[in-house]
Amino acid sequence: MKNIFYSLLFLILLVTFQSCQTASQEAENVICQFNVETGNLDRSESVVSVPLDEITFVHDSMLNLFEISENKRVKTDIQFEILGNKKYLYWILTGNTPKGSERQYELVIGNTKSEATQQTVSISSSDGGYEFYFKGKKVLKYNTQIVKPPKGIDESYKRSGFINPLYAPDQTILTRTPDSDSDHLHHYGLWNAWKKVLFKGEEIDFFAPQFGQGTVRHVGVVSRNEGPVYGNLQVLREHITWQNTEKETIAMSDLMDIKVYNNNKNWYIIDLSFQYNPLDTFLIKEYRYAGFSFRATDYWTKENTSIFTSEGLTRDEADSERSRWCMVRGDTPQGTVSMLFMSHPGNYNHPEPMRIWPSDMSNGTGNVFVNYSPTRNTDWMLLPHHSYMLRYRLLISESTLNKNEAENAWLEFSNPIKVKWN
Repeated sequence: MKNIFYSLLFLILLVTFQSCQTASQEAENVICQFNVETGNLDRSESVVSVPLDEITFVHDSMLNLFEISENKRVKTDIQFEILGNKKYLYWILTGNTPKGSERQYELVIGNTKSEATQQTVSISSSDGGYEFYFKGKKVLKYNTQIVKPPKGIDESYKRSGFINPLYAPDQTILTRTPDSDSDHLHHYGLWNAWKKVLFKGEEIDFFAPQFGQGTVRHVGVVSRNEGPVYGNLQVLREHITWQNTEKETIAMSDLMDIKVYNNNKNWYIIDLSFQYNPLDTFLIKEYRYAGFSFRATDYWTKENTSIFTSEGLTRDEADSERSRWCMVRGDTPQGTVSMLFMSHPGNYNHPEPMRIWPSDMSNGTGNVFVNYSPTRNTDWMLLPHHSYMLRYRLLISESTLNKNEAENAWLEFSNPIKVKWN
């Protein structure tokens, strides 16, 4: 009995020593602590990012993040992104966190990474483009190859470098497909192009390629990332023109970034940014539409959709008016979908005026077209050797989002969460 007692005592002391030693080693390998502050907003599934180079140059394969809560250390999924020549660390502030509160995290050096981190948002190459998946469901497809119009239609309508299809979480396609026989065949889902541009003394239409003046085309993939926090695809596009000449001219390069975030609400949260670099003076003239555009499925009409904006305007009131966000609700074969379009406060001419088709469009059927058009009421001069940015967020939900939820989502987008580190 005495030998058994001493053996048990020895094992207890050994385990205690090893535990203390491990805790001591982890404490010694802590790089810094983060205090995440919610500020004056209630936060829900917020994305957090910090510039990593300002904290450490340790390789990201050796880094782990733990949340410190009630004296417990909970491992947190992280992801890294290189923007320009800087590296950033991303994670999600999971759950709901009330305004005026803080949560604490530790960045640690160690080899405690799981063998395979789940890629909640993934990207796969597929039939002339790249498809995004969130928890196994399709979110969107970015088209790299040229898509032609329906058979029998002039091929001048062809285009590349746009998003189509765009899906609801119930997998309903929300965009007008290129093989549709409806009106406005140059409307290709979710795209970004300029209608009335003065370039080298000529007025160019990049929005409607069928006029033979200009178009936007995909050039190549710059980067592709997928993981537990987000998936993103960064692509290079070009605004080209061949007006009055058989030789094409590159008027402006366009770095487009598509990012889809993980969240526990099963929403589709999509960030879209466009970085413009004109090769010569690129004057976007005032016109009633141009820029970030969405053409909905022909299934959506005035009978099964509703539209309202941050300023409390309805569909037939909102056209030409400014808004920070715009909500589109529509029926699907499975239920109802809410689509929230958000404009970033750093965008040119924010709050941007909009082009929203009134309810008598499409021969009275009331098909849906929504467009953030910063040049609806003013010109925009883009100069060579300069960069210009437009940013938008799209939230798609199977639930019926109300005005307060829409406002909170826009505030989350426009007021990123603040992080302090020690």
